[in-house]
Formats: sequence, structure tokens, C-alpha cells
Amino acid sequence: MEGIIIKSISGEYDCLVNGEIIKTKPLGVFRHQKINPKVGDKVLVENNTIVKILPRKNDLIRPFVSNVDKALIVTSLVEPDLNLNLLDRIIANVEFNDIKAVLIFSKADLVRDINEYDEVLKYYKSIGYNIYLLPNDANLIKEEIQDNICVLAGQSGVGKSTFVNLLSN
Repeated sequence: MEGIIIKSISGEYDCLVNGEIIKTKPLGVFRHQKINPKVGDKVLVENNTIVKILPRKNDLIRPFVSNVDKALIVTSLVEPDLNLNLLDRIIANVEFNDIKAVLIFSKADLVRDINEYDEVLKYYKSIGYNIYLLPNDANLIKEEIQDNICVLAGQSGVGKSTFVNLLSN
């Protein structure tokens, strides 16, 4: 049966197969061939064993995932201050791996005048990125990521955990 790895812990993998989550382990030969299954891998599963990893469309080392459709890049407007250099470096890495970047600017509720950031937001929108502001656009982001394999990226303290909590409500 074909499935997709959705969770990896200590050599065990949760695979989504026909709408059901199955705990699996890979064939031992994978270890000898230095093949490491990753979250996002499309796999063939037989008797709760991953017997084949299907070709990957992309393959990230950090985080250790594959077949990513979209990267949700979270950056804060304040606390920490907006860092466009870091944002551009993350975007470059994502695009290099043929992953669609979605830009999420957090802590918009802490900004005195959001119009101060109009130029930056318009720039990224003009070159083709979907732009969202948190916390207001959480429901729009849910629609954006529906039926996609997504990865979350951003520097420490920008609100990634808060964002995940908003999505789970």
C-alpha cells in the first residue's frame, strides 16, 4: 500500500495510508544502504514495514523532511525586529529547493502603525509571494496550506509556536 510518512521518532514512522495512521519500521537493508526515511516521504508499506521509498521531489537536510510543497516563513515585525537579510536568505534556500515560499509576518498586533511596513509588504507581494499578517490572517493561512506538505521556518522568537497554536484552534 502507498502511504506518506507523517511522523518520525526513534526509528519508528507513522505513515498515513488510506486515511489511517499506521506505525511502521523500515527494512533493515535501508540502514546498510544509508537510506534514511524522512517525514514527507511517499512510501510503500507491507505488513507495517516500509519496503520502498518513492522518488522525492525535494529533499531538505534541515529540517529533515522531503516532498515539501510550501515553506511557511515566519518573521516578526517587532520583538525581534524585522530582519530582511535573514528573510531573503531563507527565501533563497527555499526557492533553491523548488519549494513555494509563503511569508508570514507575525506580531502585527504589537506594531503602532502597520503602514510603516507597507513598502516591505508591497515589495514581497509584487514579486509573487503570498503575504499574511498574524494574528489576524490565521484562518486564511489554514486555507493556504490545506492539502499541502508544509514546513515552518524562521528565527527564534518570531512566534512560530504561537502560530502553530493559532492553527490548531
